[in-house]
Amino acid sequence: MARVSAATHDVLSAASRLPLHTVVELRSPDGRQVFLLGETHVKTRRAAGICQQAVQGFSLRGVERLQRDQVFAGRFLGAFLERAREALQLLGGGRLAGSTIEVALDLPEGTTVELEQTRRVPLGLHVGAGYLALYMGLVLPALLLLPWWGTVPGLRPLRVTVKLLGLHLYALPVAYVFREHPWAVAIQPLLTILTERDALLADGILRMLETYPSEPAVVIVGRAHVEGVVARLLEHGFRRADPRVQEVFAFEA
Repeated sequence: MARVSAATHDVLSAASRLPLHTVVELRSPDGRQVFLLGETHVKTRRAAGICQQAVQGFSLRGVERLQRDQVFAGRFLGAFLERAREALQLLGGGRLAGSTIEVALDLPEGTTVELEQTRRVPLGLHVGAGYLALYMGLVLPALLLLPWWGTVPGLRPLRVTVKLLGLHLYALPVAYVFREHPWAVAIQPLLTILTERDALLADGILRMLETYPSEPAVVIVGRAHVEGVVARLLEHGFRRADPRVQEVFAFEA
């Protein structure tokens, strides 16, 4: 069975040492190498170059990519996040680059699979996306009116709503800690975006490996998804690489 080259291993090791990045090496049930590259979607040019080299070492690549047309408010969320990333890059004065996911999608050779394509979107993901859209579409713009909150009477209902949503956001850390319990999602719908997408990503990886047998693969996801995706893959018979090899990769639980 094909293995990644020593040069690709070295680049992956370098990527694992980047701030806010991680690399986890797994073996599929049939013994294939599967590398999860957890990244931040805005990074320095140097970090972007290392991640690009890592991705170019694979002919089979899977990527996190929200299916905007299938998820409630998906187009709004996608456009908002894109503008936010562009603003950060602009403020960085040319020193920042975007996501490795876009690099993988633009590569002319090999195959890049969007892992979250599914016939049925879980209800929880619709709920979480709707909550996030409400927060981004109401709370963040309302902060621009903060200097006038105490002087314009008509802004009182908006002020109360924004404060309630802001207080509710404090439930997210609690929900995350107890995310294995069903009630965690009920107290903070934002948690569903993470947990439901973790499941979709893991299912997408399984489909990708079934469709393209025998090739080693790299999967590029946001850093926050790595732990959940790895846990689900381990339930499907995947295992971590030999510790003597794995020790070069930094995985922070």
